[in-house]
Amino acid sequence: MPSRVRELRSFQGLIDAVAAAGIQPPREYMQLRGRLGQLQSLVLSDDRPMLDRLTAAVITGGSAEKSPLSELLVLARAEQGRVNLEPVLVHVFAATLTEMQRVYAPHAQANYRAIPAKFNTTAKAFTSCAGVIDPGSAPDEVLAGDARSITIWHDALTRAAELDKLLEPLAAAAELWRGPNEPVGLGVSRDPFTITLVADVEHLNKRHVWAA
Repeated sequence: MPSRVRELRSFQGLIDAVAAAGIQPPREYMQLRGRLGQLQSLVLSDDRPMLDRLTAAVITGGSAEKSPLSELLVLARAEQGRVNLEPVLVHVFAATLTEMQRVYAPHAQANYRAIPAKFNTTAKAFTSCAGVIDPGSAPDEVLAGDARSITIWHDALTRAAELDKLLEPLAAAAELWRGPNEPVGLGVSRDPFTITLVADVEHLNKRHVWAA
């Protein structure tokens, strides 16, 4: 399918990544996604709701009050024909992506700032632990120490795992805050950008930074 459809899937993936960090999408976005999901389910199903509505309109006249028989007949005939729906879906998906981006845009900056706040809090806790005992210490060396050292070592490993989990939401939130005219990072390795997302390296030796 065309690029806008692939971009829609990628956009939804970025939203899901941010949500995994506890930052929920706006309600209007969820409603849009729900309706799109309903459409996708209809496309994949064998249901023929328009045929049922046409039948009911002829028998009871109920549906005919909202839609004329001529319209119901066209719709029922279309769903029977199993025509190629790709052009229809491409159009709907592209328009839906544009609307999702519009709905999310007012929340993008706040959501991006919320995740670094979580990352920084966790990073400070990790640094505090690392100042007492090296998180890379071998387990047998740690177990030979006192109970406090063992507890702090475990805490350091826990905080390190939490930081790893926050990297994807952080990168996704940064991509979602990207301006519409700025380069898209989708499909490109994030490695060169990750360091600058999580640390201030402006005045550090670049060779040392990459070696670390």
